[in-house]
Amino acid sequence: MPMFQPFVVCLSLGLLGSFAPVFGGGSRCAENARISSQKSLFDQYHRGVFFAVLQGCYNDGVSNAVIDAIFAVEPKSGQSHFVAGCPLCLPTRHALDVYRGRAAFQGYKNVEPIDTFGAGLPEAEQQELLSGDFARVHAALAVLVERWTASHLAQLRLTPQERQAWTQALQERRKKGMSMLQNLAGSNPGAAAMENCAICDGADAAGRRD
Repeated sequence: MPMFQPFVVCLSLGLLGSFAPVFGGGSRCAENARISSQKSLFDQYHRGVFFAVLQGCYNDGVSNAVIDAIFAVEPKSGQSHFVAGCPLCLPTRHALDVYRGRAAFQGYKNVEPIDTFGAGLPEAEQQELLSGDFARVHAALAVLVERWTASHLAQLRLTPQERQAWTQALQERRKKGMSMLQNLAGSNPGAAAMENCAICDGADAAGRRD
């Protein structure tokens, strides 16, 4: 019996070696699934809205006070300016979160800390966004999103076919966002305080521009 032990050990090791790729396949499959999920969640239109808003914030030099005002909820209903799960609100919120947590630029001496590019929003827009009135902030947010999205689309230098694809994608995402808002209003009476999705309206209007 002892004489067969080396053979059994070698056979066992050989079998394990032959199955190693199979055992490693689980982690590879999980990684492939994660990448596929990311591509599905963060497609070019999601990323486009994200970068449009982030670049807009930096170029305009939006203040933290304005970002905080956009994040504020309606006092009575608790409704925010973002529709839960909306495919246009999500990338907008993500971009605003990133901008709000930005760090100051390094390498400059004898100057106050600098963490953005622009000098601030136009006075009229700033007044609306800092008014504390939910409806006024909501309307001003739509203006910002439209301007920033339109600027980003112009920079992409899209072909007519690509522009049509963007227009359609933004329209479809707006429809989904409005449907989610209606469902939310049905289950949460407080959500009725928001009659429209400002972000959806702004992005859709940018997509419809000539």
